Amino acid sequence: MKRILFLTAVLFWTSTQIFAQITNPSVNIRFYNKKIYTPDSQIQILVELENETQNPIAFFLADNKLYNVKVRVSSLKGVLCDPSDFYLKTMALQEPYRYKEVVLQPNERYSFRLTLSDYVVIDKAESYEVSVRFYGNLIRNSGEASVSNTLYLNIGTEEENRPQTTDRKAAASKESQKRIKMAPDKAVAFTIDAMMNRKWDDFFLYIDLESLYLKNADRKEQYLSRPEEIRKALLKDYRSKMTEGNAEKEFVLIPSRYEITLTTYNETNAQVTVLEYFDRVTFTEKKEYKYRLEKKDSIWMIEDYIVRNLGIDK
Repeated sequence: MKRILFLTAVLFWTSTQIFAQITNPSVNIRFYNKKIYTPDSQIQILVELENETQNPIAFFLADNKLYNVKVRVSSLKGVLCDPSDFYLKTMALQEPYRYKEVVLQPNERYSFRLTLSDYVVIDKAESYEVSVRFYGNLIRNSGEASVSNTLYLNIGTEEENRPQTTDRKAAASKESQKRIKMAPDKAVAFTIDAMMNRKWDDFFLYIDLESLYLKNADRKEQYLSRPEEIRKALLKDYRSKMTEGNAEKEFVLIPSRYEITLTTYNETNAQVTVLEYFDRVTFTEKKEYKYRLEKKDSIWMIEDYIVRNLGIDK
């Protein structure tokens, strides 16, 4: 049973060195009253400090937690959010501030809330990773810090977070409704034709985007360690990059013409071989694509591909 801790005496920070023996507690974070967030949301994080050792530990805790906590928020692409003006101005001050010494007995814990906007600027609707570092000897006295777990934060737009009406639900299922049963070679031809005509919604109809994404070992490890909402964001970003030619570049390379040369399949799997031609300024390049498909709910879906360069077409 976790025990409630009692606070000790109040101290004041000065520019002189503090000689107390300080031990950092373990730190765990979670969303406080989690809900659907937009860039304007006041996002609160609950920080839980715990003594997981067999002995009492002591640390200093400021009234203003900016002096104890550093917050790291980055997009899934690794781009860090900028510090807020409030954070920069507070940390630039050289004035005394109130803090107290806290003693935790084994298995005791202490928690507090912080607001992300006090630390960083989150102004874009996308997905982020959130973690904190807790400095038991206060940031100005430096020293080691405890690093928290990572939270996955999804920021949506007002439109995305609006409750779905019947019309919006129907639109969301429109893509799956457009799929029809067809032979595997026909599904591949449909996909290539859609790509040649830049009809990207049609292009993705017969592509199992998740299976294609997971063929890369690094992406697979990242993907499987994320919660469902972050997985959706990763696939959305992956799809966007494909349409821009920044992911699966060979797969979305648009041919001038193509020819299906061989189709083999059984009850659940198929392979379609296609010769694809790419007109350059002074020559035509030829490649052989082998598309692998799997039947899912009676629909043939492309889940992988192999490309072989055949040189210049003569």
